[in-house]
Amino acid sequence: MLLYRDQAWLQQKYQEEKLSSTKMASICKVDATTIRNWLKRHNIPCRRGGPMRFATHDDYFNHWSHEMAYLLGLIGADGTVYKMPRKRHWSINLTNDDIELVKIFWNALSGGQHKIVECRRAPDKTTYMCTISSNTIASRLREQGITSGKSLNWEWPPGLPREYAPSFLRGAIDGDGAIMMIPYKWHLGRTPKRYKLVVAFVSGSKDFVQSLVDFLASIGIFLNMHETYNKGSNTPHFRIRVTGKKAMQICHLIYSTPGPYCHRKRETYKRFLAHLDSNRAGLWQTTLALLDTILEDTQRLF
Repeated sequence: MLLYRDQAWLQQKYQEEKLSSTKMASICKVDATTIRNWLKRHNIPCRRGGPMRFATHDDYFNHWSHEMAYLLGLIGADGTVYKMPRKRHWSINLTNDDIELVKIFWNALSGGQHKIVECRRAPDKTTYMCTISSNTIASRLREQGITSGKSLNWEWPPGLPREYAPSFLRGAIDGDGAIMMIPYKWHLGRTPKRYKLVVAFVSGSKDFVQSLVDFLASIGIFLNMHETYNKGSNTPHFRIRVTGKKAMQICHLIYSTPGPYCHRKRETYKRFLAHLDSNRAGLWQTTLALLDTILEDTQRLF
């Protein structure tokens, strides 16, 4: 008789040794469905999968901090909260080309216990993904405006404390934004080159980008939102793209608070600062000092 058809063997492995149907299937060289079918034939009750296989930090989003605000912005920009059909639990997923950002998510919410999956989208393109199941975390994220369809209806988090807004914005830009050094066109092919700093952010949610524009305007950084369309798509995207003084102000703002960050993007900003000549650097410092004064004034208002 085949092992998986033997009631005594099934009871020993499944009930006494607590092996999973997948592990038993690998022993018998069959599919896990076959094991479960024979468990039912012998009236051996199947264990129901719990909502979480690994420990999670369910209280992570209960109290505001710079780390919590950063991760909230990162998940809002590049993550998703969803519930699978006919499942009892909610999951939180983060997918990004930068494994550093996925590890921040992975370590913060699970202490490194879940798996990071590597997905090769093209011969030279690798994406990293981590999924964590937790009804408690998903509920807190939904309260902060991150829902299953958040790509088009993501909102600025209600009740976001003013002092944590820079960290939140840093997470959003790390997820769906860019910080770049681009040479001026009239210096292409020449040495030495002069570069400009560019900060960009894009989202499918008009309300979120408008809230972002309003927040920056409240501290003296005025910019415009632009509506764009991808080729062959009728779904609009909303973006901001700034250079020069405004780009410097945004970078100065988001790196003014402690907490995690994407090293690649921060290093770009630091290289640009090193690139500035002494006269221009003095002008920038005056501008950034003025921004610090504005930030202090607005902090007292809230």
